[in-house]
Amino acid sequence: MKMNFLKKNNAYIALSSVLVISFLIVSISMTTTLLSISEGQMSLSDQQQLDVRSLAEACVGEVLLQLAENSTMDNTINLPDGSCQLSNITNAAGIWSFDLSCVLDSFNSEFSIEVLLNETEQSISIISWKEL
Repeated sequence: MKMNFLKKNNAYIALSSVLVISFLIVSISMTTTLLSISEGQMSLSDQQQLDVRSLAEACVGEVLLQLAENSTMDNTINLPDGSCQLSNITNAAGIWSFDLSCVLDSFNSEFSIEVLLNETEQSISIISWKEL
């Protein structure tokens, strides 16, 4: 009778151990999976921001080219990766000021900056570049 009780007790301990270990393994696996997904989403968001900032830089470069060629700039700049809208364009004594809003087509990410340019007879240079 005593042996039978010990066998049942050992079986109960073994079953409990298996359940606790299984629970721990599943918990660790779920935590690792959720952290990986979260890290992937943050990485994608960082990449989108980097891409839309690169688009803004390309649009400012296009504006510099337009000013160098004919001393004017278009209100919309279309590039293969997205488009930029220029607003609040002013020119006072060769100092150009405008706001630039960029939209990255592939991710629908947006980025806005305020740019000040200095235009002289010999050159065009960026005075400031401020994120809005």
